[in-house]
Amino acid sequence: MKRIIRNQLIIGFISVSLFWYIVYFLLQSHTIPSPFLTVIYMWNEKYMLLLHAGASLLRIIIALFISLLIGVPLGIILGKNKRINTLLSPFLYYIYPIPKVAFLPIFMILYGLGNQSKITLIIWIIVFQIILSVRDGVLQIPSSYYKVMQGFQAPIYQQLIYLIFPSVLPAIFTGIRISTRD
Repeated sequence: MKRIIRNQLIIGFISVSLFWYIVYFLLQSHTIPSPFLTVIYMWNEKYMLLLHAGASLLRIIIALFISLLIGVPLGIILGKNKRINTLLSPFLYYIYPIPKVAFLPIFMILYGLGNQSKITLIIWIIVFQIILSVRDGVLQIPSSYYKVMQGFQAPIYQQLIYLIFPSVLPAIFTGIRISTRD
């Protein structure tokens, strides 16, 4: 299996490189840079590229953390309270399909060109998927589990710790995987 994946990666890399070189050779334009010069430039500027990649990774980690802080409690509240779910679900389903990149100019006007607008956009991308995944995870918990917890007279914080959070943990990971894949 690893050998097949490795071969596919090598074939893909060679195919993309060959296609890039053919387009560069045929167009002879400044629009498409030379593949060889690009590789040389990337090698010479590898520390600068690593610095920028690290800054981007830090933004993603911060945004993911904030999205989880917002999305998990809100998703649990939506899943547990039908009235709040009925009130907020139309808003979530209205906002969710809008391409989040459309909000970038708005965030840039509000927050400027710095990290705050970029982190806000990433949060905006991730948080709705987390909220909906957690809400659906809470709604899938069988009512008999809640009856057992009530039979033991478990307070709400114990229901959260021992029933709800472990039950929605797969939904949280699924929401993270889906939202960071796009």
